[in-house]
Amino acid sequence: MIKRIFLILILLIAVSKAEEGIKVLYFFSATCPYCKEATPYVNELSKEFSVEGILFGKEEAKGLSFPVRKGTKEMANRYGVKGVPTLIVLKDGVFKQKISGVRDIKDARTIIKALEMGAMSVSEAVEKNPEGEFIITGWIINKEDYFEKDSKFFITDRQKEILVNTWLPLEVAKSPFKKQRPRLMSDVVDKPVVLKGRLIRTKEGGIKFHVKEEISLD
Repeated sequence: MIKRIFLILILLIAVSKAEEGIKVLYFFSATCPYCKEATPYVNELSKEFSVEGILFGKEEAKGLSFPVRKGTKEMANRYGVKGVPTLIVLKDGVFKQKISGVRDIKDARTIIKALEMGAMSVSEAVEKNPEGEFIITGWIINKEDYFEKDSKFFITDRQKEILVNTWLPLEVAKSPFKKQRPRLMSDVVDKPVVLKGRLIRTKEGGIKFHVKEEISLD
């Protein structure tokens, strides 16, 4: 009896350790043209993070640098996967973010690295609405004319979005004597960022993320 309990404890510890840190589930199909385009980027991710392929369809996948198992409808429903290619990012066994489509998968390293270091996804920030300073990661989008005074920028994880202040200049006059210019908001639009700041309530009853600094992961 004692030996059996001891073996169970060892098994539980092993499972717990296996779930530690970041794990990426890659939902894909061997015949999907978009998956074929995304797979090289996932191969690169597997050099830095634990990646497991979840394969759909009858065709076998080749040329992968990570383990693969057959996918099921139940697995897709569990994480809300509605199409391929899609990445599901887990941290310590807990769902953190879904990343779908070739374009966003190309940017996935920044998002995953930020989540690994403790950043929250936009959906997580909206749900928890924490007090104090914290770090959030996502893509910056612009919904108005970029050069208008009321131009609005948001950070999104493609599920939810939060209004952010323009923490970088909108534009800088070009000069033949100045070879370098500061980073602009136009440099981060449609790209992933890692931001440190504070959530504040707006007069309209929504929330806004007041950015204090942009964090570089390089």
